Amino acid sequence: MDGVCVFRLTRMATSPHINDLLFDATGPLATLHARVLDAGCEVNPEWNPMKVLFVPITEEQLEELRALADQGYELNKDDHILALQEDQDVIAAALKEHL
Repeated sequence: MDGVCVFRLTRMATSPHINDLLFDATGPLATLHARVLDAGCEVNPEWNPMKVLFVPITEEQLEELRALADQGYELNKDDHILALQEDQDVIAAALKEHL
């Protein structure tokens, strides 16, 4: 999974406004949603240990990330986002606009 990163929200991670932004498939993050949905995946499947998945990923692939968590990496439902490194600016701009 080249270029895939875990981003951490540090401010207002549990704010309803942030949740509305992250889960709005028609808002500023629509292209990230489309990438996941077009691949037949979900941004927040029930087995997701993070806040949102902006990378098409299967439960089995996510198990590889969970193995890293056993080595000291944390995966948190409240504040972690799985996305491509190239998505960082889009996510940051959307969050800045909503704060």
